[in-house]
Amino acid sequence: NTESRESSKNLENIVGVLMPRGIDMIIAMCAIWKAGAAFLPLDADYPDERLKYMVEDSDTHVVVSTSGLKGKQGVFGEREVVFIWVDGDGGEKNHAKFPLNKESPRKSFTSNNNIAYIIYTSGSTGNPKGVAVKHQGVSNLIPYLQDIYQLKSGMKVLQFTSINFDVAMAE
Repeated sequence: NTESRESSKNLENIVGVLMPRGIDMIIAMCAIWKAGAAFLPLDADYPDERLKYMVEDSDTHVVVSTSGLKGKQGVFGEREVVFIWVDGDGGEKNHAKFPLNKESPRKSFTSNNNIAYIIYTSGSTGNPKGVAVKHQGVSNLIPYLQDIYQLKSGMKVLQFTSINFDVAMAE
């Protein structure tokens, strides 16, 4: 099937997410998963050298961002990184490349054994180390948190940690 072959090309590709906290950031993460890729959280407040190291070390070539962070494009130096601006900066081209098909939502080919995201350690003992977290870990975390915190439908949870801190997934 052509769709499964196309989607399998995306499996475990790493896509950087360089966005302010908010609903657009969460939508970007979910869209990356739906495409079969994994995301690399990039906190715009991190030093430029750390962001550059994380993108190079993880072999990231695509970064999803907002036009308010266009100044960060130069952080990656000579590395070829394609930016996708979620706020439409760039005109209709962005929308033409990613058409929305409301009638038939695309099936995700991601499994629990695929990488969901890569999180980097603090680097306190040298260079930060990338840790690949699989979807299974995220799948196990959600029911646990729902039970321990007695979370019910309609409740809200404050997201206050950096996207680069592993606890952010729990939030």
